[in-house]
Amino acid sequence: SEKSIQAILNGEVTEELKPVLRCQIDGQDHFAINEVMVAKARPTRMISYEVVVDEKRLYHQTADGVIVCTTTGSSAYALSAGGPILHPESQTLGLIPVASNRITSLPMIFHQGARIEIIVHEWKDSEAMVAVDAQEIMTGSSHTISIQVDDKPLRLLHTKDYDYYQTLKKKVNWESSPKDSC
Repeated sequence: SEKSIQAILNGEVTEELKPVLRCQIDGQDHFAINEVMVAKARPTRMISYEVVVDEKRLYHQTADGVIVCTTTGSSAYALSAGGPILHPESQTLGLIPVASNRITSLPMIFHQGARIEIIVHEWKDSEAMVAVDAQEIMTGSSHTISIQVDDKPLRLLHTKDYDYYQTLKKKVNWESSPKDSC
C-alpha cells in the first residue's frame, strides 16, 4: 500500500534476518530459504536413507522422503507433511520424515547450527530426487546431501506495524470460524 511504501521511504522499518540453508551435493552448493527435500522419484517405490546430525548417526529408514526446513519453510510444505510451525526467532531447523514405514518416525527440531547429512542408499530399484525450495536439482539412486545454515542470512525489512502472528493466522486460515466453512 501507499502507506507502507511511505513508511519504508521514511526508514520506519525493522530488520529481520532469515536463515538460508546451504545444501552441498557432489561439491556443489545450492541455497534454500524454505526447505531441502529428498523424496522418491518413482511414485511406487520408497527411498532408503540415513540421517546423520553433527556427525552422529540418528537413524536409517525407508520412506517417501524427508524434509529439512528453516523457520520460514516450517509453515510451507513441511507443515503439510506433519511438521511443526517454528517461530522465526527460535533459531531452529526442522527435520520431517514423509510417509515413513515406521510409525515411530516423528518430526524433530534441531538447533540452527546443526549439520544434517542425508545419505541416500541404493535400495531395490528406487531413485531419490533432491529439491531445493521446490526446484529439482538432482535425481539418482545414491547421494550424500549435507545441509546447514549458511553464514549469510537473508535480510528482510518490515514496516513497524508488521505482526508475525497476524500473518501466520492469515496463512493457515485461523481467521475463519468453523461455521464459515459450512
